[in-house]
Amino acid sequence: MSNDARRFSDEEFALVLRKAIELQDGAGPRPHSPDGLSLEEMKAVARDVGIDPALVERAAAFLPDGRMSGFDRITGGPTRYRLEHSGTASRTKEDFAEILDLIRRETGHHGKVTSELDGITWATEGEVSQFHVSLSPRTDSTEVRVTVNRDAAFVLTWFFSVAGAFVAAGITGAVGQPETVVGGFAIMGTALGAGLTLARTLWTRSSRVVRDRTHRLMELLAREVDAGSSD
Repeated sequence: MSNDARRFSDEEFALVLRKAIELQDGAGPRPHSPDGLSLEEMKAVARDVGIDPALVERAAAFLPDGRMSGFDRITGGPTRYRLEHSGTASRTKEDFAEILDLIRRETGHHGKVTSELDGITWATEGEVSQFHVSLSPRTDSTEVRVTVNRDAAFVLTWFFSVAGAFVAAGITGAVGQPETVVGGFAIMGTALGAGLTLARTLWTRSSRVVRDRTHRLMELLAREVDAGSSD
């Protein structure tokens, strides 16, 4: 689905507008929409307050896709993110050294770098949330792609939350010593509910953090590759 057809939440609109304001001074009040705003609606608001609509469209491209499946909504967030940006300047592999330093500073990881045709790929190593960044020079642009795979983090978050709740239930049962099978099942049922609630809370919070980190990383990369063509 293209950004033209995508619906943006109020929170995403605020992020897009804030990014557009960074690119051009000037702001004003924004509308509230419980169903979200389309890209064209956001551009219309930006035009009314003196912000270049093209900058809003560009800023929107920096956001991870906000659409979630039914499963993602139940669990509190997706396990994977993908962002792409086509830079306005052509950069060579030799230029990528500065960009790699930026990635390492922003993520706090040295990572592993591999060559892919004329471009390079950087990836975290030994992390449960895996970040990948690919840089591919074109004739008059530089393609940037940021992907995040959190499958392992999802499994660990939910497993340890539920397992921890059952351990606590076991201790409670040992101390309380329920006299009936029904009482035992009640304790285990309560533990399961508590474990699932804890898992969803933790996953929702971590998903928000990773989404913001992904957005921030792409924003910095886009600014870097758009800074100017190589000598």
